[in-house]
Amino acid sequence: MDAYDGKYQHDDDSETSDQEENDYGKSIERYDKSAFEFNKLDSVSKPVKMFFATIPYYKFDDNGKLALDTSKNIYGVPTFMPIKQVFNVVVSKLHDVKTPLDLLNRLQELSTQNPMYMAIY
Repeated sequence: MDAYDGKYQHDDDSETSDQEENDYGKSIERYDKSAFEFNKLDSVSKPVKMFFATIPYYKFDDNGKLALDTSKNIYGVPTFMPIKQVFNVVVSKLHDVKTPLDLLNRLQELSTQNPMYMAIY
């Protein structure tokens, strides 16, 4: 029996480690991103989806009043904002609201910056 000199002795078997890495990579590929992620919009009720889907593009006119933005359509007809865009913006700005009064106050504050919030408010 040899005395321990504090060094770990191992065989350099790079083929085995490469094979193990390949096996690990293949097992990871079996799992799809959608298997553990979900769209939060899918969990929202139908009336809320309908509300978010029917918000048209707005702009502030020269007098600072809210007006429909008809420049998005060649026929001059108001168009609706994409539901995913509206939902993501609203959730990102209002995710920390605790009470209905806080919600109204935050929407009032945000409505001076973005006309979309004025439509929601």
